[in-house]
Amino acid sequence: MKMMKAAVLHAPGDLRVEQAPMPVPGPGDALVRVTACGVCGSDIPRVCTTGTYHFPTIPGHEMAGVIEQIVPAKDADPGVPAAPGLAVGDAVSVVPLVPCHRCRFCEIGQFAQCERYDFMGSRCDGGFAQYLKAPLSNLVRLPPGTTGEEGALLEPIAVALHAVRNLGLAGGESVAVFGLGAIGNFVAQWGSAFGASRVFGIDVSPAKAGIARAVGLPDSIDASGVDVVKLLRESTGGAGVDLAFDASGSPSAINQAIAALRAFGRLGLLGRPTEGVTIEGSSFEKILRGELTMRGTWSFQIASFPRHAWTESAEALARGAIKTGPLITHRVSLEELPAAIRMMAAGKEFFHKVMVLP
Repeated sequence: MKMMKAAVLHAPGDLRVEQAPMPVPGPGDALVRVTACGVCGSDIPRVCTTGTYHFPTIPGHEMAGVIEQIVPAKDADPGVPAAPGLAVGDAVSVVPLVPCHRCRFCEIGQFAQCERYDFMGSRCDGGFAQYLKAPLSNLVRLPPGTTGEEGALLEPIAVALHAVRNLGLAGGESVAVFGLGAIGNFVAQWGSAFGASRVFGIDVSPAKAGIARAVGLPDSIDASGVDVVKLLRESTGGAGVDLAFDASGSPSAINQAIAALRAFGRLGLLGRPTEGVTIEGSSFEKILRGELTMRGTWSFQIASFPRHAWTESAEALARGAIKTGPLITHRVSLEELPAAIRMMAAGKEFFHKVMVLP
């Protein structure tokens, strides 16, 4: 049996870097040598407290790599989209969601709502390893010149794209994004790419606001000690912003986002709260009187029609419409990963995106 190095979760808080069996691809699968895997904020509680769906599991779901082996499908399944001419040696990003292609949501292309899905890094093995296996239909070829680190960030970029599309952002509209972690940063960048008149990035971390400015979002501010709602209203002639996104999960930020909207504004919710969220009375009144629209976003789109969101995200990276470099604050090996996750969980130092290079 061939072996590889991997970070294996044996129980909550028990992540071990050890030798693990190299995955064996089946019909319709590829073996991918992992070049980079991002550490998502959701990986911290998954590794430290809540665990995965079974043990042992290799976590990590933001990954890119190079195809090492392809096993052709013996019998093509008409419900599964065919791989677009992939070949050994291709640099790819890996879509972690493996839908069933059979349920009522898969039938209409809403794969994020699949009733019987698998998910690399939580339900099956993911990218904190030297190799992984994935269905060919889950691989997205990267444009020439795209780095593995950029490919690993396609997952949060595609989540952000889904959020912006869900709210129907039109050119000329104003946008406020509360929370400038990776996904919030990418939401703001997509807002700019979609032609928003102004994109306001808001975070209580001056470092995250600075990173947002470094990727081309000049209206990003450190919200500590600032009346954010007043600032946004003054910056929009007293009307408020057309769209507000909460990517923080903070109850106070959600209420601020509601207060900052103009009449008939739209609120996008994609941050995951870690505590109960109370909508203040004034916010509820604003929803009613302003006839606001609120919409949640979960995961990403992977339907091929009208455009595959991951391919669109890769093309945006290639032409420089989306930038990732300033977001990566830490690069670690597999051996260094357990300590890095403990650092992230304890908040011992500033970090934005931690990238694992197996």
